Amino acid sequence: VIALHISSKFNVSPLIIHPRATKAEYFLTNLEKTDGMVSQASDALKLRRTTLIEKMKKYGISNKS
Repeated sequence: VIALHISSKFNVSPLIIHPRATKAEYFLTNLEKTDGMVSQASDALKLRRTTLIEKMKKYGISNKS
């Protein structure tokens, strides 16, 4: 279990979150860096595009606006 400090714009205290959530954050952060472009994010993560899509489904991540 890892403590994560949420951005100050939300004005909340550090949270204790499940390790699975940190993986979701990892994928989400990389998708945000590539403006939601799955192909570019998968390249940066050294994953197949289809593997990243499977991980997105697993963690409930959508690249839709």
